[in-house]
Amino acid sequence: MTTTVDAYLAELEQLLAAADPVLRQELVDGIREELAGVSPDAADARLRELGDPARVAVGLLSETQGAARAAAAPARQEPTQDGDAAWYPIVTLLLLTIGGIVVPVIGWLAGLIMLWAARGWRILHKVAGTALALTGPLLVFLGLFPWSVAETSTVTQISGSGSSSPNPLIPPVVEAPFPVWLVVFVVVFAAWVAGWIWLLIAHRTRR
Repeated sequence: MTTTVDAYLAELEQLLAAADPVLRQELVDGIREELAGVSPDAADARLRELGDPARVAVGLLSETQGAARAAAAPARQEPTQDGDAAWYPIVTLLLLTIGGIVVPVIGWLAGLIMLWAARGWRILHKVAGTALALTGPLLVFLGLFPWSVAETSTVTQISGSGSSSPNPLIPPVVEAPFPVWLVVFVVVFAAWVAGWIWLLIAHRTRR
């Protein structure tokens, strides 16, 4: 090994102090092994081909930094690739709750498709979301049926024989101060809303 080669490798190793130690050692050892069995003239010619140590060091540092950025980029993108966009669960829940009112049938079906296509919910969440969506019509029935019965009974009383006796078509629970149907409606509605909140939180937890 000539003095020129030793000086070249020493300068190169010093310039690569900020590089990865393993890569630095591999590069220096590789050049040393390559020039170990050649004549001084051939070694000098090879060093001229490699170029100035500063240029070699800059090239290696650029390659290692580029590789580090390329390796870090997929890691940063992984959560968004494996999950859904931030707006996705909100739009899905809106379609499942009021989509059928805004666009009858189609809005509700679109919500179901988005629910089952989501990557941020497990199968359990999707089954629960489908059950909650089916509970919506039940809530409408519980909210409107007693009033519909009461209105029908009132019309029947007016068009009847004029008797002031209580209408037998009105269920006793409707006439009670706190009818059973109202209690059932409040309980089911509260559970329905809590279910949607749970689904939204579950999706955000998986993101």
